[in-house]
Amino acid sequence: MEIVGAVASIIQCLCGDCCSNELISKKCSHLRNPQAVVQLLKDKIKLLNAREADLKTKLHEEELRRGGEPTSELNLWLDNVQKLKVVQASVEEKIQEKNSQLCGCFPNYYRRLKLGNYVTRKMHEVDNLLEQNIFSGNPLVNMSLKRGSFLPTTAIVGQTAKRILRKTWEYIIDNNTGIIGVYGMGGVGKTTLVKEINNDLLRDNTHFDDVIWVTASKDSNALKLQKDIAKELGLSFNDEDSEMTRARNLFENLMRRGRFLLIIDDLWEAFSLENVGIPIPTNTNGCKLLITTRLLMVCRSMETTGEIEVHVLPEEEAWGLFKEKVGEEVFSSPKIMDLAKRVAKECGGLPLALITIGRAMRKEKKINQWQIALSELQNSPESSEGMKIKSLHV
Repeated sequence: MEIVGAVASIIQCLCGDCCSNELISKKCSHLRNPQAVVQLLKDKIKLLNAREADLKTKLHEEELRRGGEPTSELNLWLDNVQKLKVVQASVEEKIQEKNSQLCGCFPNYYRRLKLGNYVTRKMHEVDNLLEQNIFSGNPLVNMSLKRGSFLPTTAIVGQTAKRILRKTWEYIIDNNTGIIGVYGMGGVGKTTLVKEINNDLLRDNTHFDDVIWVTASKDSNALKLQKDIAKELGLSFNDEDSEMTRARNLFENLMRRGRFLLIIDDLWEAFSLENVGIPIPTNTNGCKLLITTRLLMVCRSMETTGEIEVHVLPEEEAWGLFKEKVGEEVFSSPKIMDLAKRVAKECGGLPLALITIGRAMRKEKKINQWQIALSELQNSPESSEGMKIKSLHV
């Protein structure tokens, strides 16, 4: 029956009067010159490619300005464009194939007709995509509503830590303090302190529009820092982007975010704000940078306007924290009480060590285990900073 229909179409095309019908005329064009129909499809797809390029440029600008991910509608539109490009390539391959013959003397009009109808349907799909005005005046990315990320942390304990927390807050709300440095030896509680500030600021949106947390670590450099900040902002860089390009993109995005607090935890080396792309905090822009580091020299190289040193806990507070983690019931034995005090003293007033070892020894009532713990701490090697590595194998 398909062959009969094709033959009927051919006969109609051969009759000039019968070709006045628009639909029949289109079918006749498929039969007479299939390459022309394919060329029409190619021209439409060129226009579609230009529309796609414009949208991707606009998308890149919005990602820099707003962050976030492309909308589902945009992703669907781009996917449909890619599918039509594949169709075009497939049609061109088919049209280049040698036309088979009917009865050894005529072109295969039936195949031409089917191909023409298929191309016509695809041109309709291209037209539909070109006619869509869904992106005119509408955002291409979903706005990220979150102002930052809440971080898991332990409670701030002891009067010393609370006093340092209050001092840090004074710098946070002081308009004349742009770059804040929190420094002290490893394990002294800097990160815990700053996590508390991060979470408090996210609960109270009166100070900053955004709170951005980045962990630097010892192996950090300008490139890694740029990528880490970009990730928190919902941005991505091309591998071929230069340091200046990345810095410019970061700078533009951060400036559009209004008042922000950028927290860089565990910074080991100073860096140039300009080279990374961080706006210089001023009273005018209301932005701030807070860093934690082990070295006062890093703070000064970063030109901090407020510096807070985090000290080890005094002996009484250290013992109170250790007892809380171990559990009061353990100390019914005077012998264990004596060993526990010596273990706590070996922690050197470092909250991290006191908490870690206290948890490891929680509810431990065997005297020999306490003796082993004390021996390991006394014989542990010292780091380059002169503080003992508090490792425990129990």
